[in-house]
Order: sequence, then structure tokens, then C-alpha cells
Amino acid sequence: MNIKAIVENHFEIVPGRSTKEEICFLCPEPGCHDVSGNRSVNVSTLKTSCWRCGKGGDFFKWAKHLGLELENVEEDIGTTFEDLETSLAEIEEPQVKGTEIVTEVQLPRGYTPLTYDGRDGYHRMASNMARRKHLYLEDLVDAGVGVAPDNHLWEPYAIFPVWEWGRVVYYQGRTLIDPYEESTKKFPSRKELPRGSRYWLYGIDELRNNKAGSVVVIVESILNVLSLRVELAARGLTEYSPVCIFKHKLSPEQLAKLLRCKGIREVTFLYDEDATAAAHNEANLLVNRFPKVTVTEMPQGDANDNASLAVDRLLVRRSPEVLVFRGS
Repeated sequence: MNIKAIVENHFEIVPGRSTKEEICFLCPEPGCHDVSGNRSVNVSTLKTSCWRCGKGGDFFKWAKHLGLELENVEEDIGTTFEDLETSLAEIEEPQVKGTEIVTEVQLPRGYTPLTYDGRDGYHRMASNMARRKHLYLEDLVDAGVGVAPDNHLWEPYAIFPVWEWGRVVYYQGRTLIDPYEESTKKFPSRKELPRGSRYWLYGIDELRNNKAGSVVVIVESILNVLSLRVELAARGLTEYSPVCIFKHKLSPEQLAKLLRCKGIREVTFLYDEDATAAAHNEANLLVNRFPKVTVTEMPQGDANDNASLAVDRLLVRRSPEVLVFRGS
């Protein structure tokens, strides 16, 4: 059982407080108001407790008390380099003919798409969020972003649909107002969507429609994709196709989808500044999977901080550093 993957799929882990023995995450107990990661689960005993509200016991029984059934959650891809190497090595290049069959999912109850002429408070908050990310409200509207004012789970978030073959297959939330300590992202629970983010690539339909011999730009977030699209379009760089994998680790399922895409002549990893090492690790694993694999290094921040700098770095991307394996 990969308890870390289970916690990560359902709750907001706080890496700075977690250890090998204890995984710390934001406590979702009603009324707890934890913003720093006061709840933990012991990896060996699977006991959980919260230093703030005091509620705990068996992790799975506690989760069931919240309405979550976690026993059958699939394991996520490993977080170590060796785990990732093993996971990707097990995939053989798929020989798929025709179109994959994907099931369309329902967006959160009450979802309403943003519009160009909206004047209510949610549109103002969405517009402010876009400006913080160096985008405009129109960019969010064009991306199909919406809100769910009457849904208590999703009301604080802008909801970003994820499409594949023209169907909504997933969605992610970003806070309309940035909190001081909590994460700005919200992933749907497995109760809402059985298949997590590891199965999807934001922007894959655009990649499939790019007939220019695409350079795939792999980034961590949806907003990175939107920012890069605006800057690439402004420069007339049509051969680049940014796609988001939601984290800084490519899953086997996401890799399999990329391998099915025709016309890819290069894959480059453009992660945030703090994940440069991970970008080199994954690029090394894929050097024999695509015609060319490179790394685009950000000297600071990410594509939302400075999309112009991100594209400048993209134009001088380079081959990944050769890794020295343990024991060699």
C-alpha cells in the first residue's frame, strides 16, 4: 500500500513538516481551520492524529467518518528516481490504431462558465487572479474556466476543465483569492472522479492538432500552459505545444498518451525553478523514447512569473545532464 500516494490524492500534503515516518497534511475536519499541516499519519501504524483538533485513530476509519472510501485507491507513481525509472521502463510503446475511448465526466455541481461580459464578484475575482498570473480574464474564458457559486466544496475556486478528444475528462481548481499559507490548487477527490490527474494531459488535444512537427513543452500547471500559449502566439512560434502534467513527474499513463501522438519531434521539460533536478532526471529516462529530449531551465520562478523569460529559455534549451547512477 502506498500510503503517501493515497494521502496525496485526497489531501494537501505539507512536505516541509513530513518525514519518512510521518506524513503531514492539512486537516479537513470541519471547524479545525488547519492551515499549516497539523494532521499526520504514521506510515507504519496508519494511525492519524491532529495537533489542532485532536481527532484521530485509524486513518481509514477516520477518512470514512469524513465520507471518503480510500481502501481501493490505486498507487501513484513512485517519487524516487529509481521508482520512476522502473515505472517508465515497464511501458512498451503502445501500438494503438484509431481513437481512444474516453468517458466524459460531469463538472462540479453548479459549474457556470465565465463570460467576456460578466460583471459579478466572481468575474472580478477571476480577473484579479488572471492578472496575478500575468493573464487576462479573456484567457480564462477562452480556456472554458468557470465557477460554482452554490457548491460549498468548489465555491472558492476557478474550475479548469481538462479535455481529451473534445470531451471533459478531468478538472482542477485554483483559488480565486490566494491564501497566505494554504495551497492554491484543488484536485477532485476519488469520490468525485475515480481517475486522478495521473491519467490526463492538459493540452493534449491541441498537441494532436498541431501538424507542424511539435516540440512538446511539459510543464507542471494549467496556468503555465495558458501563459506559454499567449507568449508563443505573440512571437509566432507555432511549433511548440505546451502540456500540463499537474506535478513535476510524468506518470506511465501520461507517457503512454504522448507516445501515441504523431509528429512529435522533441520533448522538453520546463519545470519550475525548484524542480530543475527532477526535469533532468525524467529527461534522461526518455532519451530513447522520442527523437529528441531536452530540458528548459528556469533561472527563477515559473512560466506564470515571467512567460517571456520562459520562452527565452525555451529557445536555448539543452540536452539533459547525464546522471550518475548509484553503484556505478
